[in-house]
Amino acid sequence: MNKLIGLCLLAVAPLAVAAPAAAPQANIKAVEHLLEVSHASNAATTLQNQVQQQLAMQLQQSGPADRAVVEKYMKELSSTVLPELAWPKLKPDIVKAYATTFTDQEIADLTKFYESPTGQSYIRKAPELNRATMQAAQARLQALVPKVQDISHRMEAELAAKHKTEAAPKK
Repeated sequence: MNKLIGLCLLAVAPLAVAAPAAAPQANIKAVEHLLEVSHASNAATTLQNQVQQQLAMQLQQSGPADRAVVEKYMKELSSTVLPELAWPKLKPDIVKAYATTFTDQEIADLTKFYESPTGQSYIRKAPELNRATMQAAQARLQALVPKVQDISHRMEAELAAKHKTEAAPKK
């Protein structure tokens, strides 16, 4: 459940930031074209699918005795969160972010790239690249778990000894 909440918060966190200053209309049109040629709306669909998968996992992990209650709240979460992650809701904020982050020339260059065969190849291959990158990072992090646990245990032991010394009556 915490993972799901974290995913939802991560998804909506950019929306909580103060709205950027309005961009010139020409820039808005250019950004909308960039988002179209780069298939940016697919990211919203992917995010919605990830949230749905997390909800389904939460439901599967619940015990039979709790399933009805968990299912009720998973449906409520789904009907609350998923509509907010739909492309029509996200698009205006994403357009503003692009328009205030990139110059007109950068928008034009990015659009040219994504319209090119290489850009289209990147769009097609990016999901697999992202999966492979995440798997590599997760494997590295997994290998570090014993070291991190050792460091954490040593810190806890040192803090416990320090607190024990500080709590001892002064002579």
